[in-house]
Amino acid sequence: MHHSIHRERHKQTKMINKLFDKAGYDGCKHIIVSATISSVLSLALPTLYVILIVTIIGATKELYDKLSGRGTPEWKDILCNTIGLLIGI
Repeated sequence: MHHSIHRERHKQTKMINKLFDKAGYDGCKHIIVSATISSVLSLALPTLYVILIVTIIGATKELYDKLSGRGTPEWKDILCNTIGLLIGI
């Protein structure tokens, strides 16, 4: 039993490391922030509301990046926000 738990945890760690390698530093920030917001909101709100709120926050941030010129709007950021959302709910 102990070996199967260790093997499963190793698989999960490899998967998370691969995800973070692909996402890059900025993508990891998107994942962590979205996961944190969605997990906190999940304590008080129905899942559908959490999904809507976190999606709107992420889309608004990307729109701000585009309109302000202070950041670079990227589809990868939206994907990372979605991954974080799914981790958090």
